[in-house]
Formats: sequence, structure tokens, C-alpha cells
Amino acid sequence: MGKKPTIKQENQTLHGISILSSLLLEYIEDLGPTTTNENRKKFEMHLSEVEKVCEIIVDSSAVKEIKSSTYIQDMTNRLDTIIRKNFRDI
Repeated sequence: MGKKPTIKQENQTLHGISILSSLLLEYIEDLGPTTTNENRKKFEMHLSEVEKVCEIIVDSSAVKEIKSSTYIQDMTNRLDTIIRKNFRDI
């Protein structure tokens, strides 16, 4: 059993989950309707709920500067850029 995370560590983890959820939702939407199936719809629905919960937690976090800012979207965009710039066909 590990140590209890600090508030900072907990906030960083929740921010990461929120950013990754947001990016995953964007990627799913980018796939378009041709790849729609029942599993994708379920995944998208559950992921949307995770993102909503994370946003509520992030908004009430100790980092007040994040409230009503574009922090999550900015971080999502940065992560997307890193993925695109480092992508290599294998």
C-alpha cells in the first residue's frame, strides 16, 4: 500500500485524467460516422461522463486560476500537437 498522495499530486492526476478524456473525445469525434458502432457509442457516453466529473473536480481544486479559463483545452491542444509532431508510420 503506497503513501496517500499530496493534494498537489491528486490535483495533477485529476487534471491529467480530464485532459486525456477531453482529447479522447475529440479523437472519437474525428473518426466520423463511418466508424460508428455500439461499442464506440458506449465508450463515448462513458468517457463524456468521466470528463464531466473531472471538470467538476478540477473546478473545485486548489488551483483557482484554472476556473473559467481555457486551461484544459490548452493542455489538450498541446498534447495533440505533441502526438501529431512525433507520429511516425511504422
